Parts: sequence; structure tokens; C-alpha cells
Amino acid sequence: MSGEWTGLVFAVGRSNRSFPEFLELLQAHGMRLVIDLRRFPHCLCHPCCDRDHRSSALVAHGLANW
Repeated sequence: MSGEWTGLVFAVGRSNRSFPEFLELLQAHGMRLVIDLRRFPHCLCHPCCDRDHRSSALVAHGLANW
């Protein structure tokens, strides 16, 4: 990741959004890095929110994931 730290942190809940909607929300606001703070980053109801799937999908769309 390049650029300077702006000091801004956004909290984004996925809620009932599909992954494409979630990705569009991130891109619309210029997000470049996603940090998953969930204690258990897995979701049986929404497999697209599973840490492994989401991480590779975000990277494929040019977003860093931690």
C-alpha cells in the first residue's frame, strides 16, 4: 500500500449486503484496506463473509486485507 496515513478510520458493517454490494460500498468511499475485527471471522449463513473467501476476493479487486 502506498500513500500517507490520513488518520481516518471507517467502521463498515456488512449487514445483509451481498459481496458485490459490500465491494461497491468500499470502492465508492475510496477504501484501500479492510481489517476484519470479528472475533470469529467465519459465517455459515453467508459464505462470502468467510475470512478466506473474502480475503482473496478483496485482493482480486485491488483492496488490501488484514
